[in-house]
Amino acid sequence: MKEGDWKPESTKQEQPIGGVWGKARTFSLQNAQKLCRKPDIYVSPSSLQIQYIEVMAQVQPELFFDTLKPYWLFYSDEFTGYTFSYGLRFLSIGNQVLKLEQSNLEKAVFMNALLGTSLNDAGVACFYSKYHYNKEHPLTYIKRVIDPNWQTALVHPITKEKNLTPPYPSYPSGHATFFSSGAEALGQIFGYTYKMKDLSHIDKPEIQLDREFLSFYDMALEGSWSRVGTGTQLRMDLEEGIRFGSEIGRSVGKLPWQKK
Repeated sequence: MKEGDWKPESTKQEQPIGGVWGKARTFSLQNAQKLCRKPDIYVSPSSLQIQYIEVMAQVQPELFFDTLKPYWLFYSDEFTGYTFSYGLRFLSIGNQVLKLEQSNLEKAVFMNALLGTSLNDAGVACFYSKYHYNKEHPLTYIKRVIDPNWQTALVHPITKEKNLTPPYPSYPSGHATFFSSGAEALGQIFGYTYKMKDLSHIDKPEIQLDREFLSFYDMALEGSWSRVGTGTQLRMDLEEGIRFGSEIGRSVGKLPWQKK
């Protein structure tokens, strides 16, 4: 293991998660397409540390926490038993649209097939790329290079355990890859300017946002960038995840879905 490689930060996270997912089947991607761009393209000699400083600025309570906390919590779908997995966020959104549009069974089946395939391929490719590049999370770098006492803003909503970071490599972002692939799939079906509220957590008013989004892509961007606010992702993790997930969604859309 060399400097910059990912390693578990918590004693409760000794076993990495998602390492075998990258070996699962994809439906629209060849093996070479499962690997995202190299992280080097987002890094110049001076820009990497700037990205870490950006994360630290977002997590400073006196500057940003009260304003951005609702957004961080709304997308913190990492916790089993509290919300669904973040990989299912856009399945929740898609099911809401079906109800809003009073869609028939044919549209519902097509949406779930296209969206499910997009999310599957995004998950496989994302975790294949994560363990290929094996990049550390901000917490590891910041503690080693900048501030040994720094902590993330990710808190377990049930146990209240603080200073959490995901138990798998950082690059590319899982939130961004899943969200952008889901947004692309729903955009293909319902339009790229579909406006709606996301009521995924309507049963949890403590984390539900009351606002309308301008598009599915708008939702994906906000959900992706919320991970900088938790201190768990870098800008480059999100930018590549957004690009990669959108590309995967388009690839899935090119499959022969139409009846002949």
